[in-house]
Amino acid sequence: MTSRLSATRRVPEELEPLVEAFNEMLERMERSVTAQQRLVADAAHQMRTPLTGLKTQAQFAIRETDPEAPRHACVR
Repeated sequence: MTSRLSATRRVPEELEPLVEAFNEMLERMERSVTAQQRLVADAAHQMRTPLTGLKTQAQFAIRETDPEAPRHACVR
């Protein structure tokens, strides 16, 4: 998304406002996409952390030989 129309390139004077507006729109879109990617990465991390803990607890519960032990561990 880093492609911009160059204002230094010779553009007809009538098109300069259009070129500037288009470049500004591309910059806003790029910032928006970057913010969205950061949000998705943060959300994925926030979801992964508790799920890892639950997975570990479930694996310990599966290995437990006493059927009451997982129940007591959950009540704590």
